[in-house]
This record gives sequence, structure tokens and C-alpha cells, in this order.
Amino acid sequence: MSSLLPTLAERELFRCLRPARLASPRVTWSELAHAARRWGVAPLLASHAVGTEAHKELKPTLLQATAQHLAHQAIYRQIRAAWSDLGVEHAPLKGLTLAERFYSPPQARTMCDIDLLVREDDLEPAVQSLLRLPGFSLVETIPEGPWRRAQKDVGLNVQLGESTFLVEVHYRIEQFSRLDIDYRSVWQRATPDSEHRRQLDINDELVFTAYHLSRSNYPHRFIWYLDIHALANSDPDWEAVVERARAWGCATALWIVLLRAQSILQEQLIPRFWLERLAPPRPTQRYLCALLPSDTPRTLFDRRNIRLPQLALWLPLMDRWRDRVAFVSQYTAVRARDIVHQLSKSVPTNASRRRA
Repeated sequence: MSSLLPTLAERELFRCLRPARLASPRVTWSELAHAARRWGVAPLLASHAVGTEAHKELKPTLLQATAQHLAHQAIYRQIRAAWSDLGVEHAPLKGLTLAERFYSPPQARTMCDIDLLVREDDLEPAVQSLLRLPGFSLVETIPEGPWRRAQKDVGLNVQLGESTFLVEVHYRIEQFSRLDIDYRSVWQRATPDSEHRRQLDINDELVFTAYHLSRSNYPHRFIWYLDIHALANSDPDWEAVVERARAWGCATALWIVLLRAQSILQEQLIPRFWLERLAPPRPTQRYLCALLPSDTPRTLFDRRNIRLPQLALWLPLMDRWRDRVAFVSQYTAVRARDIVHQLSKSVPTNASRRRA
């Protein structure tokens, strides 16, 4: 397990990147820059460490992140204009909203795609309006069936110049599983901040972000733990957060994310009483802590000599057995679809046989 432990440079990186915490590190700036590249936060360190060797070394990553940010903003303006004409209300999710609310400059908080939440009834017209825009196309057309019903979002590729960007339009935050979320209440709690756009309630945002992080297989995205730190320090109502997570069925996911974030960032984020209210049974605690060591963003999944299926992590993160059963059935259907798709590509068609 020693290979999972963070190096001194990584510990310094975790400490330095918290807001107003940048100080002379106990390692060289070059070592800190190397750790930032490894964990996907090079632009953020570059923006924090102005005047240092790390800033000079990482400045190209900040310039690249700025170009990407401008492209995302241009695409988002097109989307907002199209949806404004239709009267479709939306809420930005994950990186798009977190960068605006908690990071300065916002481009230092990089993101892979644009995630937007719409009401389920608005999904079809919202997507169709985007497909009429130049450069927008569906990522994949999924036929009707259990795998299509398991999909809670629609992905679109956006061609901007020579680059391709991803937009995901969600009507639920879950993937394959189904939490007991009353989305009508989520929209009611969301605050209008401009025409046809809402900001999610801070308590909902915290639970959503933690749920997403718990199911991610991308531990190098250390920025997500900084997102949790920012949300936890935005004066959430911890009683409401805990009650919401338990009602939705993702208390275990929130527990492990907060536990790891506190250990990695070396700061208490949630009162101990409320953290204990989220905790699963002790056997589940021991199992998850073995898979997900609490003092590093690394996981047991990262070790080259171990190949664990996603189910080994995702199932114990669910609070209810019925959710686990539903997830396994939908997950199996999706994997079966993938196998059939691969086989269909490998088997030559009659037309190709005739050409041969």
C-alpha cells in the first residue's frame, strides 16, 4: 500500500492550493510544479504562484486553460441564446458554475466539458434546438432499450475551429442508478440569477458534487477536492445536507468524499457529529477505506497490478439494496450493448463481403 501514499511534494501541493494558503513550500517550486501537472491543477498553481519559478514553468498551461475557457464561454453563450428563445430554463453544473463562484481567475479551474441541467420535459426541445446550431452534433445515437432509459443525459460534440468540445445536457445527475431526488424541489430551491438560468442551492450543489466525485475513476482530478473544500466553506446548512443525502440515498458517497477531503487537505470541513450521521455500517467503512485511502486522491484502482471493476466501488457507495439491484441490471444492459456493438463492428456485412 506504500505506493499509494502521497509524496512530500504532493502533500505540499494539497496544502498550498487551498485559498489564501500559498506559502513558501518545503520542497522546490519545480517539484511542486511537477506534482501540479500530475494532479491536473497546473493552471491553478500557476495563477496562485505569480512571481515564482512554478509560475514561469506552468504559465503555458494557464494560457492554454485561458484559451479553453474562452472557447467554453463562447459555446455557452450560443446555448443560452438558443434556450432563451425557447424559454428553456437551465442550471449550470460542476465545473461551469464552480469556476465562476469560487475561483479567481475562473479559467484556472479547468473543466473537460460543459454540464447543464434542464427539466425532463425540456430535454428533447433543448437538445433539438442545439442540433440546429452550426457545429453541434450528437455524440452517439443510442437506440431505445434499457440502456437508453439508463442514460440521464445527452452528449453533444461542438466543433469550434479545429477543436471539438463536449456538452452534456442532463435532466438527472445520476448515471445508471436512480437516486430518490425530488427534482421539482431542487428547481424550487435553485435561485434565479439571470433570464432562464438558475444557481442550485448550495446544499444541493455540495451533495451533487460529492456524489459525482465518489463515482469518478479519475483521481488525478484533484481539483474536485478543492471544489468540495470551497462548497463546504460556503456556510452550508449541514443538517439539511445530511438529511438530503440520506433521503436521496447517497449518504455513504458524501461520507467517504468528505472524509477523504478532510484528510487530503488537512482541514476539518464538516462537524464530526454530522459526519457520523452520514457514516455507513462499520464493515462498509472498512471496505471503502481500504479501496480509497483517506490521505491521498489515489485509489486502489490506480495500482498497475490490480484491476478492479467499477462495481467493486459503486455498489457499496449506494445506501439501499434496491438501488444496487437496479444499478446492476442497468449496468449489465449497457455492457451487453457495448459487447454487441463491438461484435457488430468486427463482423463483416454482406456488402463488404461482396466487395471483397
